[in-house]
Amino acid sequence: LGMETLPALLFFAVIFFIPESPRWLATVHQQEKAQKTLTRIGGETYARQTLEELNQLTQSQGNRQNNEWKSVFRPEMRKVLIIGIVLAIFQQWC
Repeated sequence: LGMETLPALLFFAVIFFIPESPRWLATVHQQEKAQKTLTRIGGETYARQTLEELNQLTQSQGNRQNNEWKSVFRPEMRKVLIIGIVLAIFQQWC
């Protein structure tokens, strides 16, 4: 049981250095942070081009995210949802 302690502590220490997702930052209208993260990843040209693409994508999606959650609960998805839940319960049970 104690063998997992070292990897868990290393992961905890490293997680503070992982940058936030540029896609998420662009979605919540934090363009400057997204630009800074993308510049750190791939340079100025890459950052400018990717941020432009992300802005176009988020504008074209609009309220699509709300519709995606509703689609999970449609009657034709019920069987898949139940199978997924049952498998997760059995996995924890085993």
